[in-house]
Amino acid sequence: MIIKTDQEALEALEALTRYLKGGNRETIKEPLTIQEICDAISKDFKRRRITHQIAADKIGTPKHTVTNQLSRKKRFSQNMAKKFSDAFGYSITWLLYGEGEMFSDGSKRLNFA
Repeated sequence: MIIKTDQEALEALEALTRYLKGGNRETIKEPLTIQEICDAISKDFKRRRITHQIAADKIGTPKHTVTNQLSRKKRFSQNMAKKFSDAFGYSITWLLYGEGEMFSDGSKRLNFA
């Protein structure tokens, strides 16, 4: 793997740290893809009856920004992850990297397995 950016270096270091703490490879889960993250958010929004317009109003962006973010085309920026975390309780690490629990309080409110 060739590391080109500081972000990639940080992700590689975090992955190595998780590997070393986890012991063997079988205990380490693969991070979620952006599609899996967006699908989980969409299911959570549906459960909570949050439309894209309601979400946009809550985070202070236009509706099309929320729609585009959840279209599964690109990962969350740190700024957008912070907004979604503050507004809906999602873990920033989960939004950015697809790792850990969905909610910042560590709860497993929904089972997407």
